[in-house]
Amino acid sequence: MEFGIVFWFLFGLVGIIIANYKGQSGCLMFGLCFILGPIGIAIQLLMPTNIRRKQRRLINKGEMKRCDACSELVIITATKCRYCGETLIYKPKVKSRLNKRK
Repeated sequence: MEFGIVFWFLFGLVGIIIANYKGQSGCLMFGLCFILGPIGIAIQLLMPTNIRRKQRRLINKGEMKRCDACSELVIITATKCRYCGETLIYKPKVKSRLNKRK
């Protein structure tokens, strides 16, 4: 019995890994794969990738940014857009100290 619970828990962990890769909700996919096991993993693999959420994560992490001219996603340190050829300016994010309380 304990082996079965561990086995289904591993299906749930695999579901989280796949969800992270595809830009989906990790908690929801853990539940789906934990309850349905290999059928849940098969369903998740057939689901489409959420491209917008993946792009938002890359922008929020500071790995990518949008080109000002064509709005395509480019690497944060790029000096030229690979889609339109526009020259890009690298602006490192500076943490604001305005929100700090004294």
